[in-house]
Amino acid sequence: MKRFAYIFPLFILSFSFTYPERFLEYPELGKPCPTFVLRNIRYYSRHHARLEDFRGKWLVLDFWNKYCGACIASFPKVSKLQRAFGRQVQFMLVGIQDPENQIESMYAKYQMKENLIMPCAFDSLLARRFDIYTAPYIIVIDPAGIVQAITYSLSAEDIEGFLSGRPPRLAKAYRMHEEETDGHIPFDNGRPFLIGGNGGSDTAFLFRSVLASWDGFIQRSYIPATITADSGAGLFQVLGAPLYELYNYAYYGTPNAGPGYYAKPVLETKDTAVFKWSSARSTNLFSYSIKIPSARANGSYLQALMRKDLEHYFGYQVMVEMRQFPCWKLVADTTAAAKLRTRGGKSIFRQRMLHADFSLRNRSFSDFLMLLGYYSEHDIEDVTGLSGNIDIEVNGFLDNLETLRKSLQRYGLDLVTSQRTLLVLVIKDKL
Repeated sequence: MKRFAYIFPLFILSFSFTYPERFLEYPELGKPCPTFVLRNIRYYSRHHARLEDFRGKWLVLDFWNKYCGACIASFPKVSKLQRAFGRQVQFMLVGIQDPENQIESMYAKYQMKENLIMPCAFDSLLARRFDIYTAPYIIVIDPAGIVQAITYSLSAEDIEGFLSGRPPRLAKAYRMHEEETDGHIPFDNGRPFLIGGNGGSDTAFLFRSVLASWDGFIQRSYIPATITADSGAGLFQVLGAPLYELYNYAYYGTPNAGPGYYAKPVLETKDTAVFKWSSARSTNLFSYSIKIPSARANGSYLQALMRKDLEHYFGYQVMVEMRQFPCWKLVADTTAAAKLRTRGGKSIFRQRMLHADFSLRNRSFSDFLMLLGYYSEHDIEDVTGLSGNIDIEVNGFLDNLETLRKSLQRYGLDLVTSQRTLLVLVIKDKL
């Protein structure tokens, strides 16, 4: 069900705790939520609250821990949802305590920096009772106390669906000791997808080689690193990929564009809806499978066949062109080299959470560039001319450009807007 290449990772904290048998009730979809008490609530009108205190209002319990980068990155979005739906919905973060006892002070820092308005209960006891050791883990409870969803992602559209009586179909989140294979159809990568019931119904074809819609609620994802990963058997299969990744396989041989290429295709089509995908709701994700004689199995031949299949079904005209794209240039002033120069000592990289805050000590400048590009997700070109080992500390959410620039400016660095020339796939409607 989970698409690991794009979905935020799940992180696990371990506890040793045994509850009396009478407390071993877990929230179940469509059933009344077991009663509970939220303890140690911060940024709320009371320090403790019972489930019954929220009757008459929707309640969203959002469990998180400090190791979950997806959870941390979602805080601004959850705060916006609380502002938008505050009269009808109460969002309540539930922090699962870490061994270092840092989660409460960590949240206080980001609550102030991002002006977050949703409260947080630092209540590992409830997480243990409900057997929740992974994050994110979200429970949606209606005004009558009935569990309406157990998932790992919510959008404003989903909330509107609940409020209007049209509950959305959401991917399920699993407890620590809950079997995740329930409802999945077995998939054997050694056999073609959808043939003989392998991974789904034999009649679910959109196009044969095979091209099919992917349903993450019943099917596993499979994203090979290259189109030749299984070519020795004359077989290529990818399950649960957005359309632009299929084109990347067909033209680059991999799901991701390499150095010198723009990350995603340029779309010059009247309707781009088919390229807008969601793993949480399993929309506009596709599976492709092709089996050819092993004697003819090589990357270029597989790519040529795949390009034809995509053209036959989707009908786009595709070419590789050289174009200019906006980017951020990393620049340095005359003080940067001195400010970054390492004081020596053991080579160290520290990061308390993904997507925010990292520090380097006596590490190479190229390590810093790699981390900056990977975690910030900005297109960054280095024109500083700097090299060698450095010491640096970057604070705040790395996808917040203003916060990122403030950290860099302390070391004589900055990001300025620019353009760069790259190869790119251009997808057009046929004339």
